[in-house]
Amino acid sequence: MSRIYIALDLETTGLHAERDAIIEIGAVKFRVGTESENTTLASWSTFVNPGRSIPYRTSRLTGITQREVERAPHLRVALEQLAAFVGNYPIVGHNIAFDLGFLQRHNCLVGNASLDTFELASILLPQAPRYSLAQLADHLGLDLESHHRALEDAIATQQLFTRLWQIACQLPHDVIAVINTVASNSPWSLRSFFAAVARQQTTSGKALPASLAPSLPLVPPPLTGRSAPSPVLNADALAALFSRDAAIGRTLPRFEERPQQVQMLRGIVQAFNRGEHLLVEAGTGTGKSLAYLLPAIFQAVASNSPVVISTNTINLQDQLFNQDLPTLATALEPLGVHFQAAILKGRTNYVCPHRLELFMRRLQFNAIEARALARLLVWLPVTQTGDRSEVALQSDEEALWLEVCADPESCRPDACTARNACFFQRARAAALGSHVLIVNHALLLTDLAVETGQPILPTYEYVVIDEAHHLEARASEQFGARLSRQQLEQLCLRLHDPRERRPTGLLPTIAARCEPLRSGAAAEVQRQCGLLGREVEQITRDIAPLFDTVREALAPWAGRGGGDYDHNIRLKREIRLSGGWRRVIEATALLDRFDRLADRLVALHAQLRTGDLGLGEEVVEPLGRLGRDLRSIQQELRRIIVEPEANDIGWVSLSPKRDDVLFHRAPLHVASHLASGLFRSKRSVILTSATLQSEGSFDYIRERLGLEPRGGSQPRRYRELSLGSPFDYRQSALVYVPTDVPEPNSPNYAQTLHRALIDLGRATRGRMLVLLTSKSQLRGVYRAISDPLANDDIVVLGQYMDGGRRQLLERFKTAQRCVLLGTQSFWEGVDVAGPALSCLVIARLPFPVPTDPVFSARAETYEDHFLQYAVPQTVIRFRQGFGRLIRSAEDRGVVALLDSRVFTKSYGSIFLNSLPAADIRFGPFRDLPPLAERWLANQPPYQKPSDMASATAD
Repeated sequence: MSRIYIALDLETTGLHAERDAIIEIGAVKFRVGTESENTTLASWSTFVNPGRSIPYRTSRLTGITQREVERAPHLRVALEQLAAFVGNYPIVGHNIAFDLGFLQRHNCLVGNASLDTFELASILLPQAPRYSLAQLADHLGLDLESHHRALEDAIATQQLFTRLWQIACQLPHDVIAVINTVASNSPWSLRSFFAAVARQQTTSGKALPASLAPSLPLVPPPLTGRSAPSPVLNADALAALFSRDAAIGRTLPRFEERPQQVQMLRGIVQAFNRGEHLLVEAGTGTGKSLAYLLPAIFQAVASNSPVVISTNTINLQDQLFNQDLPTLATALEPLGVHFQAAILKGRTNYVCPHRLELFMRRLQFNAIEARALARLLVWLPVTQTGDRSEVALQSDEEALWLEVCADPESCRPDACTARNACFFQRARAAALGSHVLIVNHALLLTDLAVETGQPILPTYEYVVIDEAHHLEARASEQFGARLSRQQLEQLCLRLHDPRERRPTGLLPTIAARCEPLRSGAAAEVQRQCGLLGREVEQITRDIAPLFDTVREALAPWAGRGGGDYDHNIRLKREIRLSGGWRRVIEATALLDRFDRLADRLVALHAQLRTGDLGLGEEVVEPLGRLGRDLRSIQQELRRIIVEPEANDIGWVSLSPKRDDVLFHRAPLHVASHLASGLFRSKRSVILTSATLQSEGSFDYIRERLGLEPRGGSQPRRYRELSLGSPFDYRQSALVYVPTDVPEPNSPNYAQTLHRALIDLGRATRGRMLVLLTSKSQLRGVYRAISDPLANDDIVVLGQYMDGGRRQLLERFKTAQRCVLLGTQSFWEGVDVAGPALSCLVIARLPFPVPTDPVFSARAETYEDHFLQYAVPQTVIRFRQGFGRLIRSAEDRGVVALLDSRVFTKSYGSIFLNSLPAADIRFGPFRDLPPLAERWLANQPPYQKPSDMASATAD
């Protein structure tokens, strides 16, 4: 049975329907069904006269000129023609809500059903790298002739929809049947699509496998360890493997002998052999991952026990597991060295098939739940890991994921009903059988905090912590807490939601299942559910007044910041002694009701588990879990509001944008946690990063992490190793410090900065990354420089405005003339080798915000908080930012340091001295653009001797 759809696309002057205008409309009428029925029926397009000038940026993006639209029909006429062409057919579009926002503002196509190919593709193509129209067309081999033109994009949308239809029709029948059942019991906009697919499916669809993932790889047996003394590694033998004619040199296609890499390896071998800890700073290009992986492998194989490698970022995890470890496996195989490796994540990263099955037994679903379940059901038959990183969950689907992921209670070996299909237990079993185990800092720290019950990680004595400069921040998160009003309200609504005509939620569901049983026990459960439901409803109403009282109490300290920014207010002594906070404490009587409610929920759960009503595990088990969650939340709120501990930093975020209040807690010191859980309990801990030092010393990072606490008297068990980069920065990097740029807090700084970025961007023809320190500064720069640089055919991309971090970096790497503006996350982890990034601008030194609650509380523990705490922290971040420029031996570039404090303040020399030995020059800004142009254009890139291949940053 075929169906007719209309593919639609608009081109507009901007992204905001309330103030921007339509300039082109394209639409295609087409049919989908069987292969022979898929056809185009008609197409229609028109320019639209917007009655205003088209912005240069829009004209450049679309190719639409002012002259073309001035001769076009006005919007009213164009929309009448569009409505006549579309009729009552369903509309298909990529991010269709954007197009409908413009059309329905003018009362056009208000009653038509709509289907979003972005949403559909994200469900049916879980392995797609990206979901933009152009990237999906490339992924599927579709023809996209002229992106950002309405008719061409509408045609591409038609082709994409047709292909997605075909993909859906080829899914296993049982998968489509379950998705259709879920969707039909929800208000989801795509329910008609899956109903049509269910009707259309032919016998060519594959049958659902008997098991969830029958091709799951075998799990290696656990490592047994050895009771013999720790093995002694031969540093000379391992170092020899890094020579050109040895195993690793022959395996790597672009191998280069690097003395720093061998020094690092020798340092790690010595630390392993002696049972010492090691801090090792290894500059960009050292190849530090291979330098620590090789001794880790030999240590693990010799002892038959695991070595843990901990990283901060997913990118580094992927590099280690998918590139570096396979390379070493290939290199070491001829030597008879074989090892197993695994990645392990926290429980909540894995889907639990049993919990998913329980959730799908529910009778009703909202649109978000239906969408998320469809996404998971398409993905489950093909995943081998059950890892949520493989599926593109949206932010509003997080609540459902928490309902279906592995959790500590249901995912114990003695409680797991999925057995071999349990992804978390399989991942943990693989970890138990692996010599090299890769984790992230969060899991490493979570495991350290396990006091009772089963630890997540296998027993280990050796750990390498890469990206170690992030360890304190991750520890602050893992040993802290974050709670919001929304969390509390959502938890209560999951129990009892009175917003529909008939209340929904767990308690009404249990009561409804008791109704037909007609027994005394069932009637008693119904009565309890009714009482509990009314109590939950009253508590839900009382949550908002508690949080409103908090907001009122903190109003005098909230400041006058911009409406889009959270006010982070530390709960200092003066606030806790104020009259307003006394009213907050009085309002926490609500927490006592939480506690009593939690007791009653847990008691009812126990009653249902031991009874014989047969209500179903899918409603009984969540009842106990929600009761325990409620108790945990009330205990945390009480700790933050009423009874803080001595090591606690408590603060509240008032969010004007979300109209929410968030409570936070972090430890004042993480050093004691790390000292006891890590450094005193492990034989050897290796801490490494490209940036661990400040002022040429490890003192700051060592003290912050608890390797040697302030005033500590324990015997020293650590060594330090500082390795420079193999790159010749004097030949490859020009650092220029203008002497006439005002200080950042002066009135003329912003205007001078904008002018400087325009001039420098023109001189370097884009190819420039600008590192900024706040969203407000970034937005001001974006507004000021976009149009002037556009006149020179240079595109400005801004974080928060033009896409996410990964998307922006991909565009920046491939664009010919581009300036990228970024804050925070762009100061590190940006790896753009080659000429795409030829100029780096550091607009100002990245000092922490003085009022940040964690920073301010920790700063108070120092005699001179600025020089002892703020400056060292900022130097490490500054060095990370500088490291974005030179990523390979062939790279060449310019760094513009536009913060005059580096030469006007006494501490400025600390920053300049922290840089590698680059060519640093001072002078008026007017000299920089021509100097940068000559540096990049007139001198050939520095090259090492022809017999040595390039080094890749690590």
